[in-house]
Amino acid sequence: MPSAPPRLRRAALVTALAVASTGSGLFLPLSLVFFLDLTDIPLALLGVLVGTAGIVTVPIPVIAGWLTDRVPATVVVAAALAVQSAAYLGFTVAREPVAVLGVSVLMSLGSRLYWSSVFTSITDVAESVGSARTEPWFAAANIARTLGIGIGGLVAGAAISLGDVTTYLAIAFAASGCFALAALVVVLFLPLSRVHHERDAAGYRALVRDRPFLALTAVNAVFAVSTMFLGLSLPTVVREHLGAEGWITSALLVGNAVLIALLGAPGSRFTMRYPAPRVLVAGAAFWVAGCAALALGTHLPLGLALAAFALGTVLFSGSEIAHAPTSMAYVTVLAPPALRGRYLSVFQLSFVAAEFVAPILFTSLFVIDAAMPFLAVAALNVLAAATIPAIARRSRVVAR
Repeated sequence: MPSAPPRLRRAALVTALAVASTGSGLFLPLSLVFFLDLTDIPLALLGVLVGTAGIVTVPIPVIAGWLTDRVPATVVVAAALAVQSAAYLGFTVAREPVAVLGVSVLMSLGSRLYWSSVFTSITDVAESVGSARTEPWFAAANIARTLGIGIGGLVAGAAISLGDVTTYLAIAFAASGCFALAALVVVLFLPLSRVHHERDAAGYRALVRDRPFLALTAVNAVFAVSTMFLGLSLPTVVREHLGAEGWITSALLVGNAVLIALLGAPGSRFTMRYPAPRVLVAGAAFWVAGCAALALGTHLPLGLALAAFALGTVLFSGSEIAHAPTSMAYVTVLAPPALRGRYLSVFQLSFVAAEFVAPILFTSLFVIDAAMPFLAVAALNVLAAATIPAIARRSRVVAR
């Protein structure tokens, strides 16, 4: 383990997360535009290639869980960051469908491996400095992720407005550099020794028998859909339904990022006073209220609609502040120490499911009525909130 003092380890962890998220934010808006402008691949085929890459890497969280229970999670995180750095370099030269599929699979593999191991790494680093609670660490990670993606997205937005191929290539190189730098920070400053207890020979068999945890993972898929729904829905609703300028969407999403950055840490300290299940129910209630505001806004005149959308954005921000650190800390408490990596990795399958469900849910209901997607997500959160107390009662531990 490096001799870096506790404060430096925490700073290094936040820095690595922020730099990696900046890399993601840089390229996220360019994911399809990049290959459309640099290749002759039709949009329909490009969509199939990118979608296939996402599907074939779905099992990665299960593999990552097994891996992080055997080797230091920070090693897996560093490897995942390096894979993503290599993928972005590949993007600069991929021009044919097979090559685009290959680098897309590499990118998806690195991303899933990263998100399936980083939370175990965060917990390990927190333990290595003697932290009794993990919520502040997960809150700091969420803030770093939000700020990084926001900063990267603003730069990418400017690049898209230029529409220059050279600029696109520069963005890809910059994203690769961000992930390489993040990997270097992890290797140099974060503990590389295992802090887990002895291995559990039962492995995934024990996890599959943990019905409350599986139920929590299923319920969290609703929360994961809710988390990504603001960014997924606002661009289309604001432009196509309200007929408003695109900068309004940017302002709302930047406001969401600023709220999380400013209130994430104090919000985590506040929610730590209450049991995790109660905090998750409160987060679901905020999502219900936020969805109600957004649904109402779709049927109001533009000025009132924007006010409703601003209120909905504030409520969504509150939900994420409550949900993100609390859900991960809750899983950490529920997991047997020897199976922590498996539990935290399998929990990420809820977010994998949301990646597929959320776009289908939004697009299929939006064509019926602009308010319908938000009403559906609100209804799902009502069901999720009603389920959480039963899961808590059946859990093998009393959550903090």
